[in-house]
Amino acid sequence: MTISMKTAPTDMTESTETTVRPITTWTAAERLALLETYDSYPQGGDPRRGALLSQHGLYSSQMAHWREQRKRGALTPQAVPPPGRPALPRDPQQEEIARLTRKVARLQAQLQRAETIIDVQKTFDALGTTSHDAAERRVISLATAQDAAPLVEVAAARATLGVPRSSFYHAQ
Repeated sequence: MTISMKTAPTDMTESTETTVRPITTWTAAERLALLETYDSYPQGGDPRRGALLSQHGLYSSQMAHWREQRKRGALTPQAVPPPGRPALPRDPQQEEIARLTRKVARLQAQLQRAETIIDVQKTFDALGTTSHDAAERRVISLATAQDAAPLVEVAAARATLGVPRSSFYHAQ
């Protein structure tokens, strides 16, 4: 059970004043101290037991649960696990393999884009040697840039073919 508010266990003697501070869980040391204080009072209706529980916002069922934890040895500082998920064991070789795999994939993508740009340039240069007027050459370069844009970045396709940005997006 998680406690949303509890009193600060500064002094285990009886006090009429309580200081409330928000804490989600009790530490093992705090549990042991409260349990020892609770168990030091006689059983069978001692009002100090009830006062201790109400002072710290606890229930007798929590004391029973903490007794079980103490019996199992779960309230020792060594038995309390650190908060959060346990770290996975790291294998440096697997990390290096993953890093190199990502690098190979990135370089293959760059190579594919470069080859596509070179093919487009070759095709465009072959068209340039034939006699086309400027308007026809512009239409061909715009169409070639739009065809190459999905394969390479738009900026690379435009720059390779000399197509202005405004003309490229206006033609779409």
